[in-house]
Amino acid sequence: MKKSINTALFFIILILSFFLLIIFLSTIGSVKITFTEAFNVLLGKIQTTNEKLYFNLRLPRVLLALIIGAGLALSGEGLQLTLKNPLADPYIIGISAGASFGAV
Repeated sequence: MKKSINTALFFIILILSFFLLIIFLSTIGSVKITFTEAFNVLLGKIQTTNEKLYFNLRLPRVLLALIIGAGLALSGEGLQLTLKNPLADPYIIGISAGASFGAV
């Protein structure tokens, strides 16, 4: 019983820190947006030009970067599971050479 509570608490903290990280990463840019301002924009309390900048540029970029990173991690894990080698990379079976050939 105690282990399941600790696991649930761990995942709640992990998800909360994930959302805080998304907000923090979306404040970095040439236009100054503070962490509290970004949080208030997400809650709908502030309606300025920074809101359009935040929703149209910064937040989609951060979310897309996180989705792409997760996809790359899953494809790497799939390659390692397929080859049954924890050190497998795309150079072993020629995936990188094929991708560069396709790009050319």
